[in-house]
Amino acid sequence: MLQLVYLSFESPRFDPNIFNILKEQYKNRLETIKKDNGSVFKDSVDLANSNHNPRTFLFNDKFLETIDLKKAENIYRDRIKNAADFTFIFVGNIPDSALELIQKYIGNINSNPALKENFKDHNIEPAKGKTVVHFKRPMEVVKSTVYLSLTGKTEYSKENALSIYIIGEILSKRFLQTIREEEGGSYGVNVGGNLELIPKPTFDLSLTFDCDPDKQEKLMQIVWKELNDLKTNPVNANDLEDIKKALLKSREESLKTNSFWNNTIYNNSLNQIPFLQDEEYKNLISKINQKTIQQFSKHVLDSSSSVEVIMSPESQSGK
Repeated sequence: MLQLVYLSFESPRFDPNIFNILKEQYKNRLETIKKDNGSVFKDSVDLANSNHNPRTFLFNDKFLETIDLKKAENIYRDRIKNAADFTFIFVGNIPDSALELIQKYIGNINSNPALKENFKDHNIEPAKGKTVVHFKRPMEVVKSTVYLSLTGKTEYSKENALSIYIIGEILSKRFLQTIREEEGGSYGVNVGGNLELIPKPTFDLSLTFDCDPDKQEKLMQIVWKELNDLKTNPVNANDLEDIKKALLKSREESLKTNSFWNNTIYNNSLNQIPFLQDEEYKNLISKINQKTIQQFSKHVLDSSSSVEVIMSPESQSGK
């Protein structure tokens, strides 16, 4: 593995024959993708979330036409020419003997610590206000697919990051009751709340679900009602307590995994997010209550731009 890392920096291969084989495979794959509603839906979501920014990646004919091996090689070599700008993370049961190999293969990659780089913010984000994209596609299995996202700027803090996550978990519980159990409108609503630091502190609260096209309009009304209730009414105290307990239990179990420590070191290296000791994490959890969730929910609902993408069937088979 370390040899491959070294070679990827010092002697990368750009074989025209392999490139042509891959390009042909991509062409064959593209014919399938054009007919895949899931891919069309994803492209629509990506374009809406970027406000049709030209940097939005779409796997289509235009992309295949512009692929150039030499250009790809130039970009790659430019990006990996200075290993001093890379951080290598090793976690797990690493024997003492591995240090010599790491020094040999990682330590001998060409680097210049004097050269420093930083990211550039290309402002890839949704249009301000409300973006609505509704379209129809031919379908064998008739259904509507719904995506809704609320994004906006906010101050980064561990409490805010935890709050947006908990808001997503609370909504998951609410939608399980209102949309799945009471309305029978969907097998489940996937909800996620996240706070990013790069390129700027931004929250994202997103949800997606499939449903009966005849129920889609009513279910969207329920979705917006549940969202607005977050800022006008305190969340259920028992639901909040269950989520906080689950976070503490998950943390306890995650401490034993390599992925936890890999992510922790990564976040510390990239974003300078400090690791919290057990007591610090428990104190952070204890600060989250009905009032803080309601306050942050209000901030999310009042300051966000929204993206709504709905794909519906063109016509129902058999009708």
